[in-house]
Amino acid sequence: MLTKTTFLLLALLGLTSCHTDNVDLSKNEPVLTEGMKITGSMPKEMIVIEGLKGSKRRYSGDGWSKTSTLIARSTRWYGSLGLYDPAESYSLGNRLLLDEGRQFFSSESEALRYIKKLSALYRAIIISSEGL
Repeated sequence: MLTKTTFLLLALLGLTSCHTDNVDLSKNEPVLTEGMKITGSMPKEMIVIEGLKGSKRRYSGDGWSKTSTLIARSTRWYGSLGLYDPAESYSLGNRLLLDEGRQFFSSESEALRYIKKLSALYRAIIISSEGL
């Protein structure tokens, strides 16, 4: 079962409307490509997000795993022209709201203001040489 922190991390992470492996992502700004992995550590568990073929992603943690085919955004949403999955149910138990996309900033101070705003919403965000 997903913890609240895991759920919020997945919602934060960092995409035409059909669920196939043949989605044209050339006009979008996805973060992951096939074979890439992002690992995040939290106080009580780790989460791994893996780029599969096209817009497919695998999300896994301690004792759970889910594969999702993300939908490519046709217009920018909060600055991102990435990928998303609005989730398949209204239950928070096993529901993953997924959003993957790049953010572009005109300055470092603008980026730091954005991160500070996210930290207020999703607890502390840790910045390292590997990203957020």
